[in-house]
Amino acid sequence: MLMLILFVYVITGSRKSLFNVFQDGICHPKMALVIDDRMNVWDEKDQSRVHVVPAFAPYYAPQAEV
Repeated sequence: MLMLILFVYVITGSRKSLFNVFQDGICHPKMALVIDDRMNVWDEKDQSRVHVVPAFAPYYAPQAEV
């Protein structure tokens, strides 16, 4: 089994696209699963492949520092 992990960043106001991510032919966009905390940054045609998760929040436990 081959798993490819990519991090995709876009400038504010732009949209992420699976076509742009896989334009070199590594993987067909239909085989992709996207994990992101924002659905609205992805092209409409790719949104069915987005699994929305809660935004990252650092864990802080001051009692553990003692």
